[in-house]
Amino acid sequence: MKTINVFIALVLVVGLALVVGPVPVAQAATTVVLGGSVATLVGAQSTSSEQYIGNGSWYSVLGDSKIELYIDPTSPPYDSLGSFTIADIEKVSYVTKNGGTPSGVDFYVNIYTMPYSGGDASWYGNRLTLEPLYANNYNAPNDTWNTWTTDSGTNQLTLFDSNHGPYGFYGAPTLADIQAGPITWSDYVPSGDITPIDYKGQTVKYIVLATGSGWANVFEGFVDALTIELKTGPSLTIDLEHHPSEVWVNDDWASTVPGTDPDGAGPATSFGYDAFATIQEGIDAVSGSTVNVAAGTYNESLLIDKGLTLTGAGATTTFVTGGIVLDAGTYTGVTIDGFTLTGDSPAESHDAVIAMSGSGVVTDITIRNCVLDGEGTNRIAFYGRTGRVAGTWTWDNNTIKDFRGWYVIDNTGSSNYPGVALTSVVFTNNVVTGLGGSIAFRGKLDEPMSSATVSGNTMTGWVDSSGGSGWIWAGLEINNVSDLDVFGNVITGVPAQGAEGQALQIWSVTPWTVDIRDNTITGNNMGIYLPGYVASDVNMPCHVPSGSVYHNNFVGNTQFGLWISDSPAGSSTSSAIGGPLDATCNWWGNNSGPSGAGPGSGDAVSGNVLFAPWWQDGPYPNGQCGEPTAITLASFTAKAGADGVALAWETGTEIDNAGFNLYRALTQDGPWTQINGALIAAEGDAVAGGSYSFVDTPDYGTFYYKLEDVDYYGVSTLHGPVKVTVARPLRRPLYRPALPR
Repeated sequence: MKTINVFIALVLVVGLALVVGPVPVAQAATTVVLGGSVATLVGAQSTSSEQYIGNGSWYSVLGDSKIELYIDPTSPPYDSLGSFTIADIEKVSYVTKNGGTPSGVDFYVNIYTMPYSGGDASWYGNRLTLEPLYANNYNAPNDTWNTWTTDSGTNQLTLFDSNHGPYGFYGAPTLADIQAGPITWSDYVPSGDITPIDYKGQTVKYIVLATGSGWANVFEGFVDALTIELKTGPSLTIDLEHHPSEVWVNDDWASTVPGTDPDGAGPATSFGYDAFATIQEGIDAVSGSTVNVAAGTYNESLLIDKGLTLTGAGATTTFVTGGIVLDAGTYTGVTIDGFTLTGDSPAESHDAVIAMSGSGVVTDITIRNCVLDGEGTNRIAFYGRTGRVAGTWTWDNNTIKDFRGWYVIDNTGSSNYPGVALTSVVFTNNVVTGLGGSIAFRGKLDEPMSSATVSGNTMTGWVDSSGGSGWIWAGLEINNVSDLDVFGNVITGVPAQGAEGQALQIWSVTPWTVDIRDNTITGNNMGIYLPGYVASDVNMPCHVPSGSVYHNNFVGNTQFGLWISDSPAGSSTSSAIGGPLDATCNWWGNNSGPSGAGPGSGDAVSGNVLFAPWWQDGPYPNGQCGEPTAITLASFTAKAGADGVALAWETGTEIDNAGFNLYRALTQDGPWTQINGALIAAEGDAVAGGSYSFVDTPDYGTFYYKLEDVDYYGVSTLHGPVKVTVARPLRRPLYRPALPR
């Protein structure tokens, strides 16, 4: 809650005049929330499993060091109390819960007063301690929240001054006794000082919630709801909480007073608990959920060491200029969404916008709706160290631009031996431009990725940085994956880099399947390359994938469109296992088909590739796969008869014709049903055609028929339809009545 000054309008009737004046009454209570990040700073731990108020509490466990939370009533976030004396205190209370280890030991409170001449220390005057162990009417059951208070009744806190008497004793003075006048400690305990001390008029410097140094390592318990009430009106409750599950960050809040609500009716509640001015503070405070970042420029380097979602207001408005480190530990689920990311992350010696550090493993990383900008430097976008990315690695709807380092995104730092296995990769809807290096997603040799999906990406504007620190061996490399799905991508302009410079390099040393379709691979030094043997630190042959490569446009790729070979790419030697690779129905840039192992003048294709039939009159989706079958159809008829519908057709010539299928429908628009069980074998040739017949036995009604010829390459052409009506048969009556004469 915020501090609210409440006024009552006092209305006095004086003659006919109304006099209205504000009269102050007691100020509203203020609650300050302190979360897990503050707990860590003062030596405590935090939890959401136990709470007295709010959603959590602080605690100490066996072996912890001493806990000390200092509260300065004149400094934020506690300054709603303001300056006050011991005489001004109405009540001090708090609640604890422990298992009685050891019995009676608990959190306690110290009150320090301002230093004065003749006081007990240079930095304070006197120190009064409120210790539950010596409370009046002590009743503190184990595993129960117990309230300790200076009010009379159960568990009434008494006070002692260990500088002027023993460290705690029964029958010590109450707060009311302290406020009544000077205290002579020898009146309460024989070893106490005989010189009176007047505490009541002393100004309070600190109130401290603590555990004793003598028992800190043998004590465990929970604490919450420390409350200080003043006779003058203000009341402060400190709600001790765990890390919040969601936080908000806004660089406009840099001067916000801790403990106050920075956004009014907005979702944040307390600056310093779930609201911060820097992203790093939000990351440190949150527990396993979301850091929401408002639009702004955040000149900071971020260190992420836990699973979380980092959500910006959008890449056009939210900027992080110092890079991001994914640090050492092992954790799951990091999402970075809606930022422009620049700068060098302070991880080891690698100049990367996002870099992994340490030996831990991060599982399930998602980067989406971001701009990663290398600013034309030798920087890289993502450094995966020795392959510490596991689970699913997702890049969606990003712009990745102007990086000149030789591996721009790589989960291993350009090694074929990841430290841990990736499960899957999703690289979709990204714009890639201005790169001088490659993007690589690498599976383990003995534990390949289960799947990789690459779709909807536009990869253009490559920069030849081979004279510097760049090297584009391939625009995109994916290796050691069981199922690879690549569709709807545009990759153009990858330049020659020595004997490399491929648009796409894919390979696996274990059996795998591909579905590569609807891609535009144009104007590159090389198109798609499948190594037959990987010599560089692998020394193993690769498998030719099952599945197919189809409906792609290979145009103007200098060395080849599609090639399987050992290194260098484009060579005539291949150690690949299996094949041929099904690459039918692709456009190779010319109706004559591919060159190389093909018969045409289009982009080259290697051996061990099934390329016919190829796409004609392209590029895809214009045109068709293969030429229409070379038959000349002389006639195609359908006649109804007593035995059914007689279908007959004649051809003038037939070239590479395998046979025919027949289809029937009730309307000329279908749907069509094949009526022959097996292909009707061809009988004609290129010189003379053939004559064919088939009898169909439908019911009565009107029917439509189509004829399909199929060539040896599986390319077919439909003819028709023709229409026929089968009449209902007439029935003779079984009995004819006699006619009258």
